[in-house]
Amino acid sequence: MGWTVDHTVPSTPDLRAIAHKAVKTLGLDFASVDIGQAVTGGLWVINVNQAPDLRGLNAVKAYTKSILKLIETKTMGGTNATI
Repeated sequence: MGWTVDHTVPSTPDLRAIAHKAVKTLGLDFASVDIGQAVTGGLWVINVNQAPDLRGLNAVKAYTKSILKLIETKTMGGTNATI
């Protein structure tokens, strides 16, 4: 089908902006976002997963960091965060 997957692509500001917009558009606070790149260079949101896989140590670290930041933001903004 012409698809290749490369999990070693580093995060960039453009990729993070697309991921943040996808999560916000769906009304979520947290999710993992898979982004694909067409041969023409265009970026596409392939999948938004609100229950991401937590089997890899790097994923757990990244999600923990994001969740703690979310809690801090909501707490500092005057709302109570519940875990």
